[in-house]
Amino acid sequence: MVTAQHPKRRVAFILIDGLGDVSLPRLGYKTPLQAANVPNLDAIASAGVNGLMDPVEVGLGCGSDTAHLSLLGYDPRVYYKGRGAFESMGAGLAMSPGDIAFKVSMHLCLLQPLFKIYFIVILPLG
Repeated sequence: MVTAQHPKRRVAFILIDGLGDVSLPRLGYKTPLQAANVPNLDAIASAGVNGLMDPVEVGLGCGSDTAHLSLLGYDPRVYYKGRGAFESMGAGLAMSPGDIAFKVSMHLCLLQPLFKIYFIVILPLG
């Protein structure tokens, strides 16, 4: 409840997706985040509340697509219709009932860091 004694608080919710990684020998067995120089991230983190959570249910390892739905208050068991549909809607592509969307990830390793290329294909069925 917002009152004169309890004014409305402003909150910045920062979700950095994809920070989970593995330690790499070339980084002294640190993860890329541990090896990175990130003073601004460090300052934000030190001034806020941080932690780990199970976004859908305890012990269920889920992808960012279902985790984000859950964080926004949507039960992924009800609202999640697959990564292809999720990505196509995020890209602003209209889908109609009966359409099927496929998401294909191509990972290219060219002696440099990993690059990801995403393709979204929508097949009208009807």
